[in-house]
Amino acid sequence: MSNRTDTRLVPVDRELAGRIYDLLIEKAGAVDDADDKDDFVYWLSGALDTRLGGKEYRFMGRLGFGGKFWWHVPYNLPGRPEQGQWYVTCYPEDSNPEREQIVADTNAALLDLYRAVKIKNGWQ
Repeated sequence: MSNRTDTRLVPVDRELAGRIYDLLIEKAGAVDDADDKDDFVYWLSGALDTRLGGKEYRFMGRLGFGGKFWWHVPYNLPGRPEQGQWYVTCYPEDSNPEREQIVADTNAALLDLYRAVKIKNGWQ
């Protein structure tokens, strides 16, 4: 089945993708550069198109080489905010208390943004 027909996925337009990247800059230290932001916006706003590949994006930032943004359908994994939409992780071997706090703070902000957009747009 194509992801385009999976109603559990929240569509992300270019404006919303830009807001998400701005949050990654602020909370997780993603590169504050127009080209990097454009790459992310292009990827995320087209992520329902399966030709663009997976649903993870390596942005690194203060989370190191394994700093990734994730976006996919619900799996109900423990520790993931409303698993199925937007969250960040880092490689377990690179984790430390500072990075765990960055992950927690970034995921809380992503969840707040997701909920606000979901309510505004009446998404289920």
